[in-house]
Amino acid sequence: MNVRQLALASLAALLAAITTSGCTSYHAAGPSGGFSETRLSATSYQVHFRGNSYASPARVEKFALRRAAELALENGFRYFLLDAPTNLDRRDFMALYSDRGITVRFLGEPTPEAADAVIVIEETNELAEGVLSAKAKEALSRFKAAQ
Repeated sequence: MNVRQLALASLAALLAAITTSGCTSYHAAGPSGGFSETRLSATSYQVHFRGNSYASPARVEKFALRRAAELALENGFRYFLLDAPTNLDRRDFMALYSDRGITVRFLGEPTPEAADAVIVIEETNELAEGVLSAKAKEALSRFKAAQ
């Protein structure tokens, strides 16, 4: 590798680090944000996801949805509902739900309004860098094999 190629490779690595270092990642709650939840019943949780100042509302919303899907899988369910209006703008969604969290209800069967945990996990996997609990991975494999 010549000097110019080395400089370009170093610049690319630096830009990648700068663009991703400030964003909240998918993990349990800590100083830089993350998810937490409260179990309400055998089939429902209150899910919270807080981003840091660099995280966009869309990113936080996707991580909250991923955590809801992960909890559904961990509890043996494929389908779930969010207790949130679907017609909210993302800024309104975050303003209303970032403090109180989102109630997630697990369903044994699909409904027209239900989210499919398998699809949510697949669609958010790259953003979450593949982070998923062992119990959810096991359930995900079971549900995919049954398709």
